[in-house]
Amino acid sequence: MIQPAKTKATKKTETCRVCNFEKGGEVIAKKEHTWGKWVDDGLVSKTHTKTCSVCGKRYKECKKEDHNLQHFEGQAPTCFNDGFKPYDKCRDCDYTNKEIIKAPGHHTEVVDPAVAATCETSGLKEGKHCSACNAEIVKQEVVPALGHDYSKEIKTEVYKKSSATCTAPDVYYKSCSRCGKATADKTFTGEELGHKFTKKIEGTSTKVSDATCTKPAVYKYSCAVCGAVGEETYTVGSQLGHNWGEWKDNADKKTKTRTCVRGCTETTCIGEHDYEVVQAKEATCTRDGNSMFRRCKVCGLEDEHTVFPKGHKYGKKEISTTEAATCLVPGKAEEVSYCVREDCPDKAVKIESDVVVQALGHNYGEFTDDKNAKSHTKVCLRADCLPSTEGHSVTEVHKITKVEARDVTCLTDGIKAGEKCEVCAYNTSEVIPAKGSHTEEILPSVAATCTTAGKAEGKKCSVCGEILVEQKDIAPLGHDEVVDSAVPATCTTPGKTEGKHCTRCDYKVAQEETPALGHDIIIDAEEVPATCLVDGHTKGEHCSRCDYKVESRIIMSVGHHTEEIVPAVAPTCTEEGTTEGKKCSVCGEMLEEYEIIPATGHSMVATIVKASVSKDGTKTEKCENCDFVETSSIPKISTVVLTKTAVTYNGKAQTPTVVVKDAEGVALSKNIDYKVTYKNNVNPGVGSAVITFIGNDYEGSKTLTFKITPTATAKIVAKQNASAIKVAWSAVKGATGYRVQLYYGKKLVRTRTTDKRTWTFTKLNSGANYKIVVTPFVKSGNTVVYGGTRTISTATKPAAPQNVKLAAGKGRVVAQWNKVSGATGYTVFYSLKKDGKYKYVNVKGNKANLKNLKSGRTYYIKVTANKKLGDKVLRSVPTKVKSVTVK
Repeated sequence: MIQPAKTKATKKTETCRVCNFEKGGEVIAKKEHTWGKWVDDGLVSKTHTKTCSVCGKRYKECKKEDHNLQHFEGQAPTCFNDGFKPYDKCRDCDYTNKEIIKAPGHHTEVVDPAVAATCETSGLKEGKHCSACNAEIVKQEVVPALGHDYSKEIKTEVYKKSSATCTAPDVYYKSCSRCGKATADKTFTGEELGHKFTKKIEGTSTKVSDATCTKPAVYKYSCAVCGAVGEETYTVGSQLGHNWGEWKDNADKKTKTRTCVRGCTETTCIGEHDYEVVQAKEATCTRDGNSMFRRCKVCGLEDEHTVFPKGHKYGKKEISTTEAATCLVPGKAEEVSYCVREDCPDKAVKIESDVVVQALGHNYGEFTDDKNAKSHTKVCLRADCLPSTEGHSVTEVHKITKVEARDVTCLTDGIKAGEKCEVCAYNTSEVIPAKGSHTEEILPSVAATCTTAGKAEGKKCSVCGEILVEQKDIAPLGHDEVVDSAVPATCTTPGKTEGKHCTRCDYKVAQEETPALGHDIIIDAEEVPATCLVDGHTKGEHCSRCDYKVESRIIMSVGHHTEEIVPAVAPTCTEEGTTEGKKCSVCGEMLEEYEIIPATGHSMVATIVKASVSKDGTKTEKCENCDFVETSSIPKISTVVLTKTAVTYNGKAQTPTVVVKDAEGVALSKNIDYKVTYKNNVNPGVGSAVITFIGNDYEGSKTLTFKITPTATAKIVAKQNASAIKVAWSAVKGATGYRVQLYYGKKLVRTRTTDKRTWTFTKLNSGANYKIVVTPFVKSGNTVVYGGTRTISTATKPAAPQNVKLAAGKGRVVAQWNKVSGATGYTVFYSLKKDGKYKYVNVKGNKANLKNLKSGRTYYIKVTANKKLGDKVLRSVPTKVKSVTVK
């Protein structure tokens, strides 16, 4: 039994009646109760009460263990507030068995994750709360909305503002690079469609000209898309033809004229035409000609006649060789064409400029086996191609293929295994002669069936397998079909389709079961359910095909409603809730309507797995209040490239543009989705761009390299002799070396590298044209970066003339020598003193006639071969000085 508590300690205070100011007084200690006697409460002797004579508090308890108990549910303690277990309390007295559960006195922390801000919605910083009492420990601060970044340009229908026309491009709204939302005012354009002038519209705006007597009407094509009128024309209908009026005599009394209603005129003689014959005149290159015709002396009417062409008629071009080509050295020729008209007064000749005759190239014969050398050789067959000439002979290793052994058959030779060369006659295999006859074997016949073909008897060789008498095909017999009749279905029993089977084989078209038709129901009376207050009736129906029938019967009403509480339903994220209502539990009629409580909507928290160059990312949003989860993909980064992979050194930092796109082709935004840093990007060599992916959606990095190429050398100079060319060039800043290439014609013949600024090519053909290309480079690790090129066209000096012969005459000397390959002319020097001052003459050919010389005097003569190179002339070393006495 719970005993009554003592009275509480109190304070003696004084309070102002105007302002309620309270003045504290002395503490009055609590006192013990002074109870009186028990007094019966008159409740069937179950309870009695005693009263404190000090405070007047009454204490009641049951007389017996027969409490009138009321049950109370327990309450869990919070972090700082006590709870209690389930307990009972007597309604009549102060009895209770209530037990207190002490509060733990601390919070249990749970992290409230941060919520990322979006373009339009604010986010939250990380916070904390107690998982037991839900008290807020660290408040989640609000992160402002990011705002839209309208920088993306996506050409899809979703963002289209207006479609392209013939003359105007598509217009698209820009979209946010973060959320994809379209802007309402920022746009970019696509491409215009362009006109399609294919449509024919015959109207005022397209008409060019009406039909005339001699021409049909002309119209312009219109654009099939927008109707704009183009410039191309087409004709409609046909010419109108003349509508002549009456002939009217002219004032000369010799001619008459008639006029068409559309203004055309035609004049002719009044009587017979007074024709004169115009004789045929043959055309020449410079004069027109004509066939014979008649012309009226009065009206000028002419018969139809032909006017011949004029001008020279040149024939085929003829090649006139001026310098023969050899295997390796090009020749020269002129293209000449003559007028083919026999009456050409000046026998016109047309001469084209010099034509370069390509070097003939070697005319190789067949490869021949070199005998025991495992190789074969071919040589040039041209008579003027000497063994010392470059490429005169070519030797190659045999291109060996194995010759597989082949068995000899009745009629086919066999082969002994060996090897042979694919190019020349080298062969170590042998042929084994065939036996020469077959051995017959019967191929038995095969009977045909319904579906498979048969074969007639044939023959083959039992030794080699060759078919001697072919087995002819016998066509399949085909099925001997019998029809299995169909069985119709009824309302309740299934039927069968028509089938077939063959009398000879197991071929069969099975009879498929057709489902029962089911009743063809006709409704006699629709079912009407009984309500609490109104009678109803059952459904009545019968089948139109068979005797199936169901009669309709009355359903009696109960005559009153049975009230039922419709409990309230709490709203969820997606579903509406309702307040409590009432309905009839029998008929469902609402007796007291409930009210709709709107759905609360999801409270989403986002989790992002970032995308990279190797994997897609994901964005997962989960509702805090339900199981709803929404996941979207973040496409991986599929394109990371530089717009330029090679740039030219200019002394400044090189920053080629980076293009970054995801797997769907959408461009990522610099400094939002990625940032770029450059390394080694000033001096020639290999630079790098490091792309680091940032932001909410992407992670990782990628490094791209690009070449910074040296500039071309500013100048190249060349010095040459008959067999060598020395080139020198200006330095290139940053270059660690130079590649020097020698071309003979279009063929690259030598490549050299050097860290110097000069190179000499030796063992060259005399009097030959060459091209030299200098390219600076930089070595960067294992990579060589080549720069711009500079080219010089040059040549070797011709060789000195050989076999100089001098012949003296009266007052003159004739000098002659062998032609020099590559020479474009020669200079002959002559003097009366061997070591004196020489005069000279230039000649094109290999012969010179020196005139007006002094008789009886001795002349000293030397010759150089010359080659013209641009504005310069390259001279060979002179021949040895020869002397001759003039007659």
